Amino acid sequence: MKVKAIAVSVLLALCGSSITSWASAPKTNPAKAAIKIKTLALTPVPTTVYSPSAQWGSFGTGDGQFNWPVAVAVRNTFLYVTDRRNNRIQKLTTDGVFLTKWGSLGNGSGQFNEPNGVAVDSQGRVYVADSINQRIQMFNENGGHIKSWGTYGSGNGQFQYPHGVVVDASNYVYITDNVNHRVQKFHVVKFFGFTFVSYVTQWPVTWPQDASGPAAIALVDSHIYVTMGSHIQEFTTDGTLVHQWGISGPTPPHFLNAMGLAGDNFNHLLISDQGQSKIQQWTLSGLYLSAFGGSGSAPGQFHSCMGMAVDGTGNLYVADRDNSRVQKFAPH
Repeated sequence: MKVKAIAVSVLLALCGSSITSWASAPKTNPAKAAIKIKTLALTPVPTTVYSPSAQWGSFGTGDGQFNWPVAVAVRNTFLYVTDRRNNRIQKLTTDGVFLTKWGSLGNGSGQFNEPNGVAVDSQGRVYVADSINQRIQMFNENGGHIKSWGTYGSGNGQFQYPHGVVVDASNYVYITDNVNHRVQKFHVVKFFGFTFVSYVTQWPVTWPQDASGPAAIALVDSHIYVTMGSHIQEFTTDGTLVHQWGISGPTPPHFLNAMGLAGDNFNHLLISDQGQSKIQQWTLSGLYLSAFGGSGSAPGQFHSCMGMAVDGTGNLYVADRDNSRVQKFAPH
């Protein structure tokens, strides 16, 4: 672990604006504005250094090859990869050894049309956001189809381009419904061998002057984090907005197109920026720490970094989309 001491001072009522949070605040009268300084605690903030330790994949349709890997999920020693343009899910070991695959282009059970997010629950069930088919599909750990739900629309349980998916320990499933600008929450239960999915609630995900819909989603420290273009929003699991931040820009700590989220084992939020080809590291409260990566094909570089996952020992897995590979990073 590397320690960086960070002191942040926020100037309030600067140039007629009162800055009270990362989000924009109402304007004040410059003539009446008082200059105040708000200083955050000078507490050393630990950052984690990630070093590339392995990579696997190449462009193609064969086993272990990819055509737009866009999302990853990990459970125990198994890694699930959304191979979007091959319309399939591939299951590998966390060392990159191919195990199995499932899916093909279509709208039948077990088929996909440009799948996006993937998640796996504590029982090994795999959830896939089947985006163009406007549904979520659930499988066992080896690809056996269990259940599908969703149709096109804006009603409860309907979707317009479902993108990200995450599952908590109580089998509540959270899905970013991109074009509908919302998160939908469902509950999965099993009775006498039958699996049931029930709609629970939804909440809006919007940002003024930003038309981007919600994309990546992660559950970190019992809170839901969502990316939306160049912005990040944090919610409780019931949908109450806790915090939001982000400014559009070509370099960290700004964002061009945040497309991946993961919580690491050190209480940090990792955000992959597709446009910058970098992964940014933040505190859970929205304080920028560091970034790594850059455009290229060498180990540790990216060409459109997308979804991410962290295993139980802290290893980070990144879907490196346009390099047709998955990269693995070890923490230090």
